[in-house]
Amino acid sequence: ICEAGERCTPIRASLQKQKDQVFDETGAMTVADMLVPCANDVQWTPVGNGYASSEGYMKSVDVEVNYHHRRPNDKSIGKANGKDDSTFYQLESMCRGQQFAGYILANREQTMAIMSVLNNTKDIRMGYSRNAEYGNVKMEVVGVEAYTKGKPKMTDRFVVKLNSPVILYNENGMPSADVECLKQYLAECLEVEDSVLKVDKAFLTYETIGGFNVTWHRRKPIFTALGKGTVCYIVSEKPVDIVTLQRAFIGERVAEGYGEIEVFTELKERAVLRKAAIKTMHTAENQTDILSRLTAVKCREEISSAGVAGANEILKSDAELFGKHEFKAALNKLIIIAKAESTIEKVKEQVSGIESVAKKKICEKLLEKVEKELNNINDVCDKEELKKVYLHSFLNQIKYATYKKGERTNE
Repeated sequence: ICEAGERCTPIRASLQKQKDQVFDETGAMTVADMLVPCANDVQWTPVGNGYASSEGYMKSVDVEVNYHHRRPNDKSIGKANGKDDSTFYQLESMCRGQQFAGYILANREQTMAIMSVLNNTKDIRMGYSRNAEYGNVKMEVVGVEAYTKGKPKMTDRFVVKLNSPVILYNENGMPSADVECLKQYLAECLEVEDSVLKVDKAFLTYETIGGFNVTWHRRKPIFTALGKGTVCYIVSEKPVDIVTLQRAFIGERVAEGYGEIEVFTELKERAVLRKAAIKTMHTAENQTDILSRLTAVKCREEISSAGVAGANEILKSDAELFGKHEFKAALNKLIIIAKAESTIEKVKEQVSGIESVAKKKICEKLLEKVEKELNNINDVCDKEELKKVYLHSFLNQIKYATYKKGERTNE
C-alpha cells in the first residue's frame, strides 16, 4: 500500500502503545519500541497489524464484502434456491482507487522483457473472478535504477525485520517457524557459522501459508510461518557486513514474494505514528460528481420508460403499419442498424440506403415517430446518448409486443 507515492512496509511487532491510547488532536501517537528497555510500570499493548511509511504515516488496505449467488443447474431459475449446489456466498475484495507499489530485482535482459510486456499490455486483470467484475488494475513502471551494493558496514549488533512472511525449512526438511531456523538462514547469507549469531530479543508474528495449484487443481500444503512485522535483535560474536543483507530475500519461494527482509542498526526508545488520510476512490469523489452521475442515471431511466410508453401508444394507434408483410424484416433491419451506429443521424443515413422500398418506408415511418418524441428531450444530460436510449427502448418494446412466441399479438 502507498502513502503519497511511497511504498509502506509492515509495522514492527516490537512497537507497542499504552492501553487505550489513541491519536491526539494533531493525528500523532507516540509509541514505545520494546527492543529498547523502557518503563515497566506502564501497561503496554501491541500497536496491531498494518503498514507505515518512513515518516510514520499508518496505512491499511481498505476492503469490502460483496454478496453473490450461484444459480442452480436449471438456468431458467434466476436465483439461488438452496438446491443443486445453488447458494449465496460472499467475497472480500480490496476497494478500488487504492495504490500499491513494489519493486522487481532483475538483470538487464529481464528488465527489458518486463518493460516490453507492461508497455504493450493495456488491460491488466488479476486475482479471483478477474474474468467477471473484479481485478481491473492499472500498472506502470515509475523508474528503473541500477542496483549497486553499498560500502561494507561492519557491526556486531543489528535488527532484522520481515517485510513479508518467511518460509523456513529445518534440517529435516520440514516447515519451521523457529527463530533459530531463521538465524541459520541469516548466517548462510552472511557467510558465517550460525553459532556466531545469537537472537537476543524477538517479537514474532505468525501467518498461515497455503495456496492452490491451478495446474494440478490441488491445494498446496498448509503450514505456519513467521509473519510480516517480525523483528529480531541479533548479536554477533564478531563484526559482520550487514550490507550483504540489503535487498535480500531469505527462505523458500522467494520468487513469489516471500522472505523480504530489512536490516537496520539504529534503535530509538520512542517512535511517532501518524494517522494517514484515506484516499480511496470512494472518498475522493466530491458531492458534485456523485450528484451528476445520479442525475445521468435518472435521465436514462426516464427516457427508457418513455420509449416503452411511446411504442405501446403506436402499437394501439397504427395497427395497419404492423400488419404489413415486410414489417418483421424491416424492424429487425432497423434494430441491427441502431446497434451499430452511434447517433440517430447515422441511423437515418443507413436507412436511406436500404434497397427494398417497402422496408425503407417502414423504417422511415418508425424513425419519424421516434423523432417527434426526441424533440422534447432537454439538455440536462448527454442528448445524443439519451436519443439512442429512447430508440433502443422503443424498438425493443415493439419487437417484444409483436413477436411474442413468434406470432403478432392483438394487444
